[in-house]
Amino acid sequence: MGGLKIIAVVIGLAGVVIQLDHSRAEAQADRASVEDVQKLVEDMKLNAAVTAMMPQLKQQFSTLLRQMVPDALPGHLEEVETATGKALDNLPSEFVKNVMPLYRLHLTKKEVAAYLKFYATPEGRSIAAKTPLITEQTQKIVGALIEKLMIAAMESAKTQFRSRGYKL
Repeated sequence: MGGLKIIAVVIGLAGVVIQLDHSRAEAQADRASVEDVQKLVEDMKLNAAVTAMMPQLKQQFSTLLRQMVPDALPGHLEEVETATGKALDNLPSEFVKNVMPLYRLHLTKKEVAAYLKFYATPEGRSIAAKTPLITEQTQKIVGALIEKLMIAAMESAKTQFRSRGYKL
C-alpha cells in the first residue's frame, strides 16, 4: 500500500512539473521578440528622452564635483568634468540596453504590437516626439525637488546631531 502512495505522489509531481514546463513554454511563445521590443523602444524615443536629461545630469554632477573639491586647482575640475562627462555619455544607450529585457519580461507580443500600432498613428508619433521634452522637464522638476528635500533633510540631521553635542 505504501508503495502505491509513493507512485501516486511521483505521478502527481511529474504532472506538476509537466504543467509548469508547459506554462513556461506558453509564456515564452507569447513573449515579444527582441526585434519588436527594439522597434518599440525606438518608436517611444527612449534614447532621446534619456539624452534630453543629460545636460541637467551633467550640471548636477558638476555641482557635486565642485562641492567635493572646492579648492581644486584651475583646470583640474574641468579635466575631471570632461572625463566623467564622457562616461556619462554612455547612459542613454546603456539605459535602453538595460530596460529592453523588462519590456520583454512584462509585455506580450500582442501588447507590443498594440504599442507599435499606436506609435504609428499621428497621435502616437506626436506623443513620442514630445516625450524627450516632457522627460527633460520632469527631470528638472524632480532634481529641484530632491535638492530641496535633501537640503531640508541635511539641516534636520545637523540640528539633531548638534542637539546631541556634536560639533558640525
